[in-house]
Formats: sequence, C-alpha cells, structure tokens
Amino acid sequence: AITFSSQPLPILNTSPQSPPTVVYGRHASTLAELLRRDGISVEIASSAQQLQRVAAKKLAWSSLFWLLCHDSNKPMTVKEVWERKSKEIYELVEEMLPALEKLASESWTNDSGTEQPNVATRMNSIGTVQQVYDYL
Repeated sequence: AITFSSQPLPILNTSPQSPPTVVYGRHASTLAELLRRDGISVEIASSAQQLQRVAAKKLAWSSLFWLLCHDSNKPMTVKEVWERKSKEIYELVEEMLPALEKLASESWTNDSGTEQPNVATRMNSIGTVQQVYDYL
C-alpha cells in the first residue's frame, strides 16, 4: 500500500496562468488531492479521450517552447519567447494542428484500461489553431 506523508511538500513554482494538471484513472482523486495540497491546479478528466486531448496540447507546448527557447546561441525563457516570437508560435501551432488532432483521436485504452495502440476512434477535436494557441 502506498502512503503519503501528512506533511506538505514545498510549494512548487507554478504560474497562476498555467493550465491545470490533468489526471485520470482509478487513483485520480487521490493524486489530485495530493497535488492540490501543494498548490498545483488539478482537473480530473472524465474520460481517457479527454486526457488524450489534453496530452496532445501539452505535447505541443513542450515541443514548441523547447524548440523556440533554444533556437539561438543564448537560450530564452518561455516568457521571452512569448514576448518575441508569438507569430512563430501561432504559425507552428497552425502547422502542427493536423498531427495534434490525429494524436488526440487515437485510442490508447480499452474499457478495462488495457493499452490498445493504433486503434482509431471518432475525431476528438482539440480545438482551433487560436484555441490551442490560447491554451499555450
């Protein structure tokens, strides 16, 4: 059995504007409680498909900002990238959207929670280019 200390962990350095961490599955409530106790905004996904859509957006965030933070000799912070490269962010989201939509629509579990890769499901849109851009 897993037990958690009742002592709070140090508060993490997260921005109030950051999207919530999304959790899913049979231990989601316990994990959400643990994260919230430490100041992390958490949302419990109602389905694996909802989690898949969020994962696609988070993949876009990490890919885009890793690329843009390190595209010159002197790395930039995420804040600096937003200030200096918002047009490039938008254009990259526009270019990535079809792949992100495909990722968001692929099933990765069956009803019992067993992985089922490469099984397509109905399209679960992650939104428009502007909506994904706004999420970032």
